[in-house]
Amino acid sequence: MYKTRCSIEDCFDTAKNDLDADKTYLRDNQHLVGHLFVTFVAISIRFEITKLLNDAGLLSKFSATDVLDIYDAIMKTFTGYPELRQLIPKDVRDLDARLGLFMYSTRSIWINLTT
Repeated sequence: MYKTRCSIEDCFDTAKNDLDADKTYLRDNQHLVGHLFVTFVAISIRFEITKLLNDAGLLSKFSATDVLDIYDAIMKTFTGYPELRQLIPKDVRDLDARLGLFMYSTRSIWINLTT
């Protein structure tokens, strides 16, 4: 149990510093439980992104915040009802291929990146 203490402390550190979970100005229990649930989901997502980066060997180059910032560059445009288009920048496609997600890229991009 003592060995898992570091990863638990990392979760609390992320919650307090990155997600501002220590600044709760909520007055009743329902709002506090909702706030803590959203914080828990956000921490879970951040650590899954960190795990993806670690598995892809990119943890020294990117952080979870960097990945979220890069994916934030995706734009949606409405060209008329009901047509929706997404503009996917090249850095998003490249990172998507390196992480092995292939949501916005193909395996051929990944092969070109590794050679």
